Amino acid sequence: MQKSAFAKKIYFSSELGRSELPGRVGNFDRTLCNIQMEEDVASIKPMNIPEVSTEEPVNIIKYCRTCEYACPIGK
Repeated sequence: MQKSAFAKKIYFSSELGRSELPGRVGNFDRTLCNIQMEEDVASIKPMNIPEVSTEEPVNIIKYCRTCEYACPIGK
């Protein structure tokens, strides 16, 4: 089940006393993100990758990475 860590605003400037909010606008829920990442780890899929010099499949975890794109630190 896909969780949305950005589904609703849960932090407010007035409560935190700062203008920089998690997810830029206060809608990043770390708890839901962690739940989704645990589900992603549980659904690891072995894949063959041509660039890897082994014939054995490697385990691939596909995280959503939305938090990376929303993070103001790298901007």
